[in-house]
Amino acid sequence: MKPGRELNALVHKEVFGLCDHEWRSPDSRVGMHCNKCNAQSAFTAVHETPPYSTDMGAAWHVVVKMRLWGQYVSVCPQPDGSWVVSSAKALNPNGDGTADGYDDTMQDVSVKVSNPAHGVCLVAVDDFLGAEVLDEYLVDCVLCGRRRTDGHEDGCPFPSLHPDLQEYFRRR
Repeated sequence: MKPGRELNALVHKEVFGLCDHEWRSPDSRVGMHCNKCNAQSAFTAVHETPPYSTDMGAAWHVVVKMRLWGQYVSVCPQPDGSWVVSSAKALNPNGDGTADGYDDTMQDVSVKVSNPAHGVCLVAVDDFLGAEVLDEYLVDCVLCGRRRTDGHEDGCPFPSLHPDLQEYFRRR
């Protein structure tokens, strides 16, 4: 999914639980109404969906929200000008060093993108996107850092690994 309005609306809804308002013309003294949730503009704090997928300032709010859910997000620049954005479950969102209530069912996600804000949004809503949507961006190999669609670099040891080790590295 490319950065833009559709991805911003998905993040706004799934991460923050807010409506991506579709305002219709005012028909009363309280201003416009939303076609989706029937909110009234005079009583609504967020009128427009922020540009989460194109502006890192807006995307940082997504990072903070994910941290509150117990997920760490790392944003790493690459020598080729791209960015690798990863999401991993924190050991304990309470930060007290214990493992009580730790849930290891969430898979780590890594994507390689040209804009870090786009990557933050992709890892935030990866559960709501189909595999075919993410394949273009997913980092398939932790050893050479290549995308699934690009294949492995020459000299990458991954293809020569035993299938059990390959499966282990795919989960990382």
